[in-house]
Amino acid sequence: MNKEIENSIALVLKGTPYLEDSLIVSLAFSDGVHSCYVPHVFKLKSPLKPLLFAGSIINISYEKKEDFLLAKQATIIFDSSMLYGDNKKIAFLYYLIELSDKLFNYRSDYPLVEVRMILESMKKGADVLSLSLLLTGLFYKKLGIKMITDRCIRCSSTHNIVSYSIKDGGFLCADCSSEKFPVNALYIFKFSFMDIDEKSLIKVVPNLEGKKVLKELADHLANYFEYGPFNTLTQLINLC
Repeated sequence: MNKEIENSIALVLKGTPYLEDSLIVSLAFSDGVHSCYVPHVFKLKSPLKPLLFAGSIINISYEKKEDFLLAKQATIIFDSSMLYGDNKKIAFLYYLIELSDKLFNYRSDYPLVEVRMILESMKKGADVLSLSLLLTGLFYKKLGIKMITDRCIRCSSTHNIVSYSIKDGGFLCADCSSEKFPVNALYIFKFSFMDIDEKSLIKVVPNLEGKKVLKELADHLANYFEYGPFNTLTQLINLC
């Protein structure tokens, strides 16, 4: 009886050695993260070499098993190795991989199309910090954590917005907040939750405030899902 072979697009996350020449690789598909057994991948003529490159997007043929996928063949769609010569881009890839693997490992829908757009923009030279903010905001939205960035979260006023509360879910006006944040911080917070498109992908946020907002958003995301701080965040912020 012939076994059914399926084909899908996936983002390569991390691999764990298995036996002498094989790997167990985490792959982010549009329906979430799955474990994939990649046999004999280190052999010279293996058709599964694309699964060695974390951060690459591949087209993979596989057979479904009870608890994992069995890789059969793979071809590269987006080659992450082209980013490996830049420390900032490597740090971004590590951040992307850590968040993807931790946050979407329960078969949550994964924004593969948008992540590919972000990676393609990085390849073209887009600002790494700005893309990191867009990625983090994208994950908030995909995981159902809503942030209100068009009005005050308490009174719904669209005027005199002066601060935001990530814990409470968005912007606050002067009547509802005793704090007043820098204008740049408000802009960057709003920017983080913009749609991923040609316009947002080429924007460049102010560096100092951008790092601050990124840390706030990432730390809240980690706490929301009861993780410790993301291990890759500090290096990413330091390099941006």
